[in-house]
Amino acid sequence: MCIRDRPQPGPYAQAPGPYAPAPGPYAQAPGGIPGGPNPYAAPPGVPPGYPGGAAPGAHYTPSKPSVAGAILKLLFGGLFFAACLAALRDTAFDGIGAGVIAGIFVGLFGWMAAAGLWGLVKRTETPKAIKLGFPLGAALLGGLVGPPVSQAHWESEEADRFEALVAATKDNAAAASARWDAEYTLDVDPAFHRPEARAYQLWANAAAAAEDRDISGLREAMQEVASASDRTDAHDEAEKVASAALDAIYTDVQAGLGSPAEGGNAFAADEKLRDAFSTVLHAMAHEADPVLYVAFTNDVDLSPPDADLDKLLFDEEANHPEMKKAFPKGPPIIEAGDAFSGRFDTKRRDTLIEVLRGSFGDVFEPELLSIEPLDGDREGKFVLEVHSKVVRQPGYYTLTTDIPGGVKYEGLLMALAVHWDVSLHDASGKELYAQPPLATDPASNVGVSRSADSPQWALYSIVMDSAYFNYGRRLTGMFGLTPPPERTSFSFE
Repeated sequence: MCIRDRPQPGPYAQAPGPYAPAPGPYAQAPGGIPGGPNPYAAPPGVPPGYPGGAAPGAHYTPSKPSVAGAILKLLFGGLFFAACLAALRDTAFDGIGAGVIAGIFVGLFGWMAAAGLWGLVKRTETPKAIKLGFPLGAALLGGLVGPPVSQAHWESEEADRFEALVAATKDNAAAASARWDAEYTLDVDPAFHRPEARAYQLWANAAAAAEDRDISGLREAMQEVASASDRTDAHDEAEKVASAALDAIYTDVQAGLGSPAEGGNAFAADEKLRDAFSTVLHAMAHEADPVLYVAFTNDVDLSPPDADLDKLLFDEEANHPEMKKAFPKGPPIIEAGDAFSGRFDTKRRDTLIEVLRGSFGDVFEPELLSIEPLDGDREGKFVLEVHSKVVRQPGYYTLTTDIPGGVKYEGLLMALAVHWDVSLHDASGKELYAQPPLATDPASNVGVSRSADSPQWALYSIVMDSAYFNYGRRLTGMFGLTPPPERTSFSFE
């Protein structure tokens, strides 16, 4: 079927063409005239149907990479490439897996740096070969080459640093102490530390502690030397330096001890005991643990004294007006009960040790001297041996209880005394000092605190606590130390 464009008849019929361009500024351009050229057509020689005139086989030119972006890739990638390469060198000794993991990061940041460089030089996108080749190649090389290279690096690095620090320690041990930490312990991977390095570092640390009079540091050096399984010359040097410094400190501390002890009740210093104690202290300068152990034993003999004398003293107390008023037929004598059983020995030993610790602790830091009870064998230990013997002696103590408006007379307690044997022994067990025979009485006026349901014989236990406390005060005075204040109040627990 053929359709022809024909003018319509009638008053509104279209005039026959051709049509001239309309006049005016908005008239149609000549190219739009029927039969004229099409301004939107493809250029001559280019087949229709390709927008913009792109013919088959023609090349599309993409936009060029940003120069600023390429520079950032190069700088950022290069920086992290170098860091990951160093990490590969430092960690790949741990095996193929460590080398591969580090290699992947080396490759990724290497690709980033290469992409930046390519963009600057070629001004085009990075080829896929570079994108894939860098990570895969670096991972492969990291796994194969990384471990032996890392191993060789650390062996060489450790050897160089060890030799330099050993030379520095021999030249000036105290000054080398900080360098051992900074340049070896913290900077060389522990897997490559050689055992003898710690011995030289210990020597340097001991020298630095001696220079600073750091008692804790000196004692730590002595303890580590003592625990070393394979002693070396460097261990010997560390012990020599530390023990000499400790010995000097002991000398200074002893010079400050008073010659008679000060306090409310002054006790004369025992120069023989002080000399023996000085021997112990100077020996402790060579020991890992400066402990003086207290070995405590106790005996009890409550055999009655001479009957005639005992009756005379009993009558004297019984005829006291207040006592006679309370007990017209004579006051009762409180029985000893379990007050002197072995289960109370530990408490009395602890009472004595409490006094010694307090007085010695005022003068000696724990790293110079500590007081501990001896439990177990005494081989290789410095021991203060304390033996007490509780005996009954002629006389009685009056027992009273405070009540509102006065006191209540309760009866009589047997008079007691404690005989003491004290000796000081060095680590070999040799006796350095033995105290001349000594007997002490409990405090003449003791305040008692006990619960309502505690037995009456508990009073004897309390009296003995006062005896051991007061002897502890005397003993510290014999050492030339200041004893604690006298106590007159004790409780039964």
